[in-house]
Amino acid sequence: MALEPCVRPVDARLGHGTRPGKRYWADCYGRACEYVLAHSRTGGPHAPIDGMHLVHGVCRDGDVVWAHAWVDLPGGIVFDGVRQAFYDRDSYRRVMQATEEARYHADAMIEWMVGTRRYGPWHAGVLGHDAIRRVEALPIQGS
Repeated sequence: MALEPCVRPVDARLGHGTRPGKRYWADCYGRACEYVLAHSRTGGPHAPIDGMHLVHGVCRDGDVVWAHAWVDLPGGIVFDGVRQAFYDRDSYRRVMQATEEARYHADAMIEWMVGTRRYGPWHAGVLGHDAIRRVEALPIQGS
């Protein structure tokens, strides 16, 4: 609900292959990777998107922090694969209290996927390598 005002319309090229209105709870890593693969120059079925990056990080809601993945697109747009929706990047990060921990170009993402046989996470962030662990939030710096 809080993200609704952050939704941004996108052209058919960006939206191709998405399923608006469908939810994929607990599958952020897979859905974000699939979007990047589908729109990459390595043979994806949809038009390639230059300047696209897979992002791994954490989000926060009150006293809970969880791992999350999303796709940064040109023009200040974010694709959230769980919600199958596009958002204004700054608003998305503010509402989700999202912190980027790692960023991958499609080629690097594919190398990690092949090497680990998983969608991520591949970095050691605040949650380590655990994609599903939730933790009590640490105090916000400066608070």
